[in-house]
Amino acid sequence: MALSVGSCLVECPGDFVFAPRDASSSAYASSDRLVMTTANLKAFTPILDSIQVVVAQVSSAIGNIFNSRPSSPLLAKATERASQIGMELKHTGSQVIAAEEVFSAPVETLLCKTLQDYHKLIRIGAKQSVSHEVKTHSSASSSLQLSSGLFFASLYPISKEGVRFWRFTNLIEENNLATKGVVRVPVTVPVGEETKEVIFYVTHLQAKQKAAEVRREQLAATLGLIQNDQRQHPQTPIFLGGDLNVTNIEDDGSKTFERNSLQTTFFSNFVDFFALDHDTFGQRTEGSCTLLYQDFMDTDREDKTGSLPEPLGSFYDPSTWTPIPGCLYDYWLLHSRDPNEFRGSFAEIRRIFDAKTSSQAPLSDHLPLTVSIHLAELFSPVRIVDANDGI
Repeated sequence: MALSVGSCLVECPGDFVFAPRDASSSAYASSDRLVMTTANLKAFTPILDSIQVVVAQVSSAIGNIFNSRPSSPLLAKATERASQIGMELKHTGSQVIAAEEVFSAPVETLLCKTLQDYHKLIRIGAKQSVSHEVKTHSSASSSLQLSSGLFFASLYPISKEGVRFWRFTNLIEENNLATKGVVRVPVTVPVGEETKEVIFYVTHLQAKQKAAEVRREQLAATLGLIQNDQRQHPQTPIFLGGDLNVTNIEDDGSKTFERNSLQTTFFSNFVDFFALDHDTFGQRTEGSCTLLYQDFMDTDREDKTGSLPEPLGSFYDPSTWTPIPGCLYDYWLLHSRDPNEFRGSFAEIRRIFDAKTSSQAPLSDHLPLTVSIHLAELFSPVRIVDANDGI
């Protein structure tokens, strides 16, 4: 069932840059699984990054005056984190990586260098950030407008002619500084002796708890795009990934149950892979962790046992750099399929961005979400649910 609100998306033709994999890269290994990771990297432009660091330092100093407890270490500048972030994402073994808040061109360059084996889409929405005047909540025109912050990488070839980007027209307050929107990326996946197409939509929705109605409009418009695409490609798997800023428990611990309120109108149209083996508060309900051990073994972290539990949320409490239970902003969803078809899939929040020592901050304030799906299940002969159902 679709949300009955108007569209808030405008297409921006050709507003992206394609960065092919390095010619010297070795051929990708065939696999019987599709592994996807999404992560919010919090990588602002150098100027905004410097401002943010100064503000954080002042805030931390003031906090120390009134609080005897030592403050947590601050996130390093994005350019200092970028290469390590790229390596950690590469070590996830993902064929597909979708990242958000990659607003910095230098960070994009570093990520492309680290992920040289991948085909990449970068500078998504960057033309709009230059050519369109943006109005902030104070009605003043902004000279700081950013790209969409979306970054996409795939070991498998991207069908460039099918890439499209739409920007949101209903962003409010400081989110208006970014050209947030939705990107569509068709990818050619090897399945046995043949290849088949998989379509990925990636987005980063309006932030802030009070902006739930803005997100509802954005979800409705995004769902409309996907449903229309599914009608035209009824047998093609279509994924939606990214930071939806939708959760049941907010980053301040308040219980808004926004995710539950959208179950009928939005999430019922998708398979939510994290929800298949976790409850809505992040607690695992089926299976066991398969990825945490490898997250620790190849690092110089203090704890190499892999004994730390799977995080219950995908967002850190910045005062302690521990995951907030039930705060789940990041998703991988598959449109119009029966969840019972995916018994061999699993989803896991990763600890790859954890701080290496207690004196360091993590690599981002979000934890990556990885989903692994059997290709045999993804391309099973079972009929894809009619995208017209329930509309």
